[in-house]
Amino acid sequence: MDAGDDPVTAAAPVTERARADRVERAPRPAGPSPRLAIVLPAALALLAALYAGLLRIGWALPAAGALPAEHGPLMVGGFLGTVVTLERAVALGRRSGFVYPALGAAGALALLAGGGAWAAVLITAGSAGLVGLSVAIARRHPALHHTTLALGAASWLVGNAFWVAGWPIYRLVPWWVGFLVLTIAGERLELSRPPRAGAPSPPSRPRCSWGWRWPRPRPPLGTGSRAWPWSRPPPGCSATTSRGGRCGSRG
Repeated sequence: MDAGDDPVTAAAPVTERARADRVERAPRPAGPSPRLAIVLPAALALLAALYAGLLRIGWALPAAGALPAEHGPLMVGGFLGTVVTLERAVALGRRSGFVYPALGAAGALALLAGGGAWAAVLITAGSAGLVGLSVAIARRHPALHHTTLALGAASWLVGNAFWVAGWPIYRLVPWWVGFLVLTIAGERLELSRPPRAGAPSPPSRPRCSWGWRWPRPRPPLGTGSRAWPWSRPPPGCSATTSRGGRCGSRG
């Protein structure tokens, strides 16, 4: 019997990359995700803030009571703050952390219902939770971008504390703008980090003989380095060009 017919010798050793490619993602529980209870109020706050903004710039739309005055709190606290807090809670990975974006979502609903005082308290409590989440992540993984995100959360908390104290909205704008600017800066710093040592590099873009490269798509989340969704190659190119090969000449 040949060696290739032996089931023992035919089984090739499985490399780490092949083993990683075969790992199946854990099945998700059926039904809607509990995070929808946080995302939906934030989405409503976004739509209401956009409508209020159109009213403020003079669009001839049906009046919505005191909604135009709540444009800033809805956009910064009800939508952006809630979504950023949810992202930080997911990054930390603790179930207790989801209480804070839920407070922000409740504050957004309170704003839509006309309860400005309760909304300020709820959103301020959510921003305090965001500071705690950001500090916990920065202590676990010390890095400049985590520190920047924590400073942005602290700026939001200070502005919200003045909101609860009764300050007018226009005096809170510098603190809320600081929250947005520092959060964006922290996210950009995180995206600009060099790749970790040993991390698999994505496959090179295919190149035809005349030097044309077709764009490289993003890999789907949770997949290995081999699961890149290459689309159909251009005329004259074969499937082997996905690893950086060259296509045939124009014909």
